[in-house]
Amino acid sequence: MRMNVDSAHPRFVLGGLTGWLLLGLAAAGAGLGLAALLRADSSERPDAAPSPRQLLSLELATTPSGATVTLDGRFAGVSPVQVADVQSGDHTLRLEKAGYEPVTTRLTLTPETRPLHFPLQTQAQGRLRVRTQPAGADVYINGEHRGLTPLTLSGLVPGEYQVQARKVNFEDFSVTAVVVDGETPTLVEGQLVDRLEQYYLEAIRAKPKKISNFTELAHWYFINNQMDQAVEFYRQGLDLSV
Repeated sequence: MRMNVDSAHPRFVLGGLTGWLLLGLAAAGAGLGLAALLRADSSERPDAAPSPRQLLSLELATTPSGATVTLDGRFAGVSPVQVADVQSGDHTLRLEKAGYEPVTTRLTLTPETRPLHFPLQTQAQGRLRVRTQPAGADVYINGEHRGLTPLTLSGLVPGEYQVQARKVNFEDFSVTAVVVDGETPTLVEGQLVDRLEQYYLEAIRAKPKKISNFTELAHWYFINNQMDQAVEFYRQGLDLSV
């Protein structure tokens, strides 16, 4: 009897292995395709929305107190101050107080932010002293009236100042003064020119032979207690009469 089982069996086994291999490759391909679809699907989905910013409270103080507090360019109060409903995140803080150096800083506000404290540094200061002859002139510093001569001003920030002195019947006196840091004042002295004196001097230049021009100017010097000038112009007037 002929046995074909052995010869047929290898073909059956080979066919079975090939089938399993093909089935495995198909499954692998399907898995790769599914993974690609999942990646494509995830790439097309929009990013998750960022979490909303929190509204927090900012508490700060300064030494000394009384500084103007500006947060992101807006007035927020005077130190010590607690600013409510401030969004978490980065902010620009500015502190200002007369006589002290201003402070500008960036801060990040979080729920963990503790109360802030800023020691203010004294600003450099200088002094300015203004005198005029005659005294009693109104003094204007950068256009602001500050008093009458003689006048001494303290607590000025070092730098340039426009100084003007005004007095009725006198020409205005103006000068630029440079104030420096320290106790020694910058001195400004001005000789005010009387308009009436200028009138008499112009009259003498126009009519140098008229005696009354000299005597009237001499009298003006006399009543203004300028004796040397009074004597000189009386003398010149008398010389014309000889």
